[in-house]
Amino acid sequence: GYASGNNELAKEWLQETFIKVWKHRNSFKEKSSIDTWIYRIAVNVCLGDLRKPRKNIAINEDLLSNSSYDDNIDNNEGNIKKMYHCIDQLNEQNKALILLELEN
Repeated sequence: GYASGNNELAKEWLQETFIKVWKHRNSFKEKSSIDTWIYRIAVNVCLGDLRKPRKNIAINEDLLSNSSYDDNIDNNEGNIKKMYHCIDQLNEQNKALILLELEN
């Protein structure tokens, strides 16, 4: 979901996730399930990489172009509406994660 359909980026993040899992396997304290621990690492890898300005991640233009917007809205407000429209397309779990991240 975070890779927006970019399979190469998703594979890169998957590899980085399992490298981190392997390197930090001894720090797993079994306070949660191993699945939850690995999932949290994967989310952190994705979000950490998305925060880096050096990456150019392809945006699914179909989601943006299918949205109905008032063309007279100022550019910044329009972009915010587009972003929330795209977020609305996500499943509930991913939507919650993104919104939590946006709201810190």
